[in-house]
Amino acid sequence: MFDASDPAGIARFMERTGYRVELRADTRGDPVIAGRFSGSDYIVQFYECEGGQFCNSVQFSTQAAKPAGFTPDTANAFNTRWRYVRVLYDAAQVK
Repeated sequence: MFDASDPAGIARFMERTGYRVELRADTRGDPVIAGRFSGSDYIVQFYECEGGQFCNSVQFSTQAAKPAGFTPDTANAFNTRWRYVRVLYDAAQVK
């Protein structure tokens, strides 16, 4: 089990499981893990840190192509069902 207080441990685990990993600091000095998997870039941001350490929360973000039939209603239904996962629907990307 991992938590936000061990960014290096999370990065090592991700690397061992096949993710490309770059552990760095953001402009405030807080840890960030960035990389690529399955053709998509991702970022793991750490929040509520004290001097770049002892972080209390983490957020994983990535982008993916819109599946066929995916609508704003589909996104809303998903977001209603799942507490710790969020789907964003970008209408500007819809063709």
